[in-house]
Amino acid sequence: MNSNHVEILAAKIQNISPQNQYTILETTDDSGEIIAHGTSSGYGGNTSGGNTGSYTGGNNTGGQGQDPNRGNDGGEESAPIEVRGIRARPDADGQLAIVDDQNNFVREAHYNGPAGSRNYDITVDSTVLDAQKTYSDIEDQQATHQQITDFLKDVAAGQTYSDIRSNVINSPDMQSVMNSYEQQLYGVAPDQNTQDWLKTNLQNGRTIQDVRWEDAHSQRMSNAIFDMINGVQDRNDASDANDNAYKNRTMDALGRKENSFVQNRNGLIDASSEDFVIDQYEKQLYGVAPDQAAKDWIRSNLHNGQTMSDIRWEDAHSQRMSNAIFDMINGVQDRNDASDANDNAYKNRTMDALGRKENSFVQNRNGLIDASSEDFVINQYEKQLYGVAPDQAAKDWIRSNLHNGQTMSDIRWEDAHSQRMSNAIFDMINGVQDRNDASDANDNAYKNITMDTLGRKGISFIQNRDDLINIDAEKSIILNKVYENVHDRTTQQKGIDYALSQLHAGWSIQQLIWSEAHNQEANDSLKQQISILSGRAFSSDDNNAITQIEDAVGNQQITYKNAKLCLSQGAQIAAASDQNATSYTVVDSASPDAFSYTDGAGKQFCLSAKIPLSEVIAAGKAVGEQYEADKAKFGITSTQPLYNYAQNFAHYIKQGGVFDIQRDPKNHIFYKKMTDGSNYLVGVFSAAAKLNSWETSIAGLGYALVKSKNLKDIIVNDRILWNEGINDFNSGKIK
Repeated sequence: MNSNHVEILAAKIQNISPQNQYTILETTDDSGEIIAHGTSSGYGGNTSGGNTGSYTGGNNTGGQGQDPNRGNDGGEESAPIEVRGIRARPDADGQLAIVDDQNNFVREAHYNGPAGSRNYDITVDSTVLDAQKTYSDIEDQQATHQQITDFLKDVAAGQTYSDIRSNVINSPDMQSVMNSYEQQLYGVAPDQNTQDWLKTNLQNGRTIQDVRWEDAHSQRMSNAIFDMINGVQDRNDASDANDNAYKNRTMDALGRKENSFVQNRNGLIDASSEDFVIDQYEKQLYGVAPDQAAKDWIRSNLHNGQTMSDIRWEDAHSQRMSNAIFDMINGVQDRNDASDANDNAYKNRTMDALGRKENSFVQNRNGLIDASSEDFVINQYEKQLYGVAPDQAAKDWIRSNLHNGQTMSDIRWEDAHSQRMSNAIFDMINGVQDRNDASDANDNAYKNITMDTLGRKGISFIQNRDDLINIDAEKSIILNKVYENVHDRTTQQKGIDYALSQLHAGWSIQQLIWSEAHNQEANDSLKQQISILSGRAFSSDDNNAITQIEDAVGNQQITYKNAKLCLSQGAQIAAASDQNATSYTVVDSASPDAFSYTDGAGKQFCLSAKIPLSEVIAAGKAVGEQYEADKAKFGITSTQPLYNYAQNFAHYIKQGGVFDIQRDPKNHIFYKKMTDGSNYLVGVFSAAAKLNSWETSIAGLGYALVKSKNLKDIIVNDRILWNEGINDFNSGKIK
C-alpha cells in the first residue's frame, strides 16, 4: 500500500468523534478503489500473496500467499502507525487493524471469545463502533473522545470485549450514570440495592434503555406514581381504578426518557387543577380560602420535594397556626388571653389532629362552639350586654352566628346596635326614671353612646343602669313618686338608701312603687281611713276595697293622697244623700220611657228617654267647673269646696237623684233592667266632672262604705258600667 494512503486512512480514523459516530469508514486510493471497509476484518487472507502484498507490504513487490486466518502475511509487514494512542497497521484488506506490542493483529477469537467467533483481525473502525455502542448501551450517552481512545487501548492491550464492558460498568463514571438514571426515573439518588440491580442487568448484556423501560413499567414505578399523585393532590386513593390512564402515559414517557419523574411531578404541581387541592387544604387547615401568597408557598414546598402531608404537618405546627388557634379560642370564648400559658395542651392537640388531617379547623371551632362550656360564655355575654340570663332562643342565635364564622366580639357589636338593644335601653330609662316616653326623639344621644360602649365591652348593661340610678335626679324621682305619691309624706336618707338598693338589685321605680303601695304602712293607713269614713271598726269585708285602692296606687293610676280625697268625696256624697232610704217595689222590667242603647264596648242596656246624655254631660261639666271655682274662691285648704262638690254630686247621682233612672221616686218603683244604664250614666257624669276611672271607682267605694251594704257588687259589677261611661265620654262617642 502506498504510504500516502495509510496516512489518509489513519487521519480519518483519528478524526472520529462522538459527533460522527457509527460512520463506516471508506478510504480510496487515487484511482477510487475501495481499500478499507470498517465492517470486514481479515478478509484479505484468501487472496494471492502477490495481490495481498500489494496492499499490505508497503514497498514490497510480492509475496507468497499464507494461511487465510493470518492477517499479517502476504508480504513484508508494513510498519505500524499510532492511531489515537494505539498501534495499528493495514491488514490484508487494507484496513487499519489493531496490533499488540509485538506488532501482531488482535484477533476476533480472543476479543469476543471462542463462541461463534472467527479468527480475523480487529479493525480500528469496528472497534470505534463497539466503543460507541458500549457507552450508549451502558451510560445512555455518546462516548467521549477519551472513552473511545481508552476502549481502543484496552483492546490493543489484549482485553476481551466482555472485560472492557465490565470495566465500564464498574468504572467510577458509572456512579453518575446510575444517579442520572434514578433521578430521571424516580427523582431520587439510587440506594445500594438499586445500584447492584442495575449493574447486574448491564453485566448480563442488557442495555440501559431496556432496563429503563422495564423499570418504568414495574410495580415499584406504579407505587411511585400513585405515591406522587397522593402526595401532590393530597389524596390517599390513587390507584389503577382511579388513575390508570395517567399512570400508563407517565410510565411510557419515562421509559422512553421523554421526561423525568420530577418533571411529571412538577406538571401536577403547576396544573390549574392543583388550585382546587390547595383551596381544600387551606380550608381544612385554616377554614379560609388561600390567598396568592399561600398558593405560592405551598407550590414552592411541593417543588422542593415535600408532599401535601409534609406541608400540612409543618403548617399545622407553625406560628401562623398557633396564632390562628389562639384567635379562634378568643373569638369563640369571648376572651383576649388565649396563649401557651393558658391553652398549650389544647393547642398541641389541635395542631396534631390538623396535621394528621383527622379533622378541620372549622370542625375544631364548631367543637368549641357546641361544647357545654360555651353556655357559660354565652351566659356571661348576655349578662354583660342585657343584664339577664339568656333564654334558649338567645343561646341558639349566638351559636348560629358563631357557626357562620362570626366571633363573640362581632356578635356583640351587632347585638349592641340591634332593635332589641334599643328597646332594652329605652325600657331601662323608663324603668329607672319612671318614664314612658324614652325614645330616639328624647334619648338618642344616650342610646348611641351606650350601644357603642356595650359593643366594645367597655361596660355592662347593669353598670350603665347603676350609673343612671346614682345620678342626683334619681333622688327627686324617689322622693316624689315613691314616698310622696304612695305615702303622702317625705322620707329621710334611710328611705332613699333603701329605695336605691332595691333599684340596684334590679327593681324599677314602678316595682318599688308597687311594693310600697302594698306594704304594711300603706295597708294600716287605708284601714284607718276606712274606719274613720265608715264610722265602724275595720272588717275583713273591707279587704277588697283596700286591695283595689292599693293596686290603683301601685299602678300609679292614682296617688295615695288623691285616693284618700276620693274616698272622702264618696263618703260626703253618701252623707249628702237622703239618710232615710225610701222603700221601693222591685220589678224585673224596664221603665215605661226606656229605650235600648249600645255603648262603645258593644254592651246593650236600657236608658231613659227623659234624660238625654247631653243633659248628663252638661250637668257633670257644671259640677266640675264649680268645684274648681270654689277651690279658687275658698283656697285649697278649705273644706268648703269639697262640701259643695259633694252636695252637687249627690243631687245628680244619689239614690233617687236626677240621673238615678233605675228608681222612680214618685211611684216608689225599682226597675232592675235600668240598673246597668243608671251606672253607665254615673260614669258619663263623673267623666264630664273631670274624674278619671280610678277616682270614680274610689269615690264609689267611699260612697258604698257609708251608704251601701253591697260593697263587693260595686267593686266587681258597678265599676264595669262606670268605666264604660267614662270611656265613651273620653273617646268622644257621646258629647
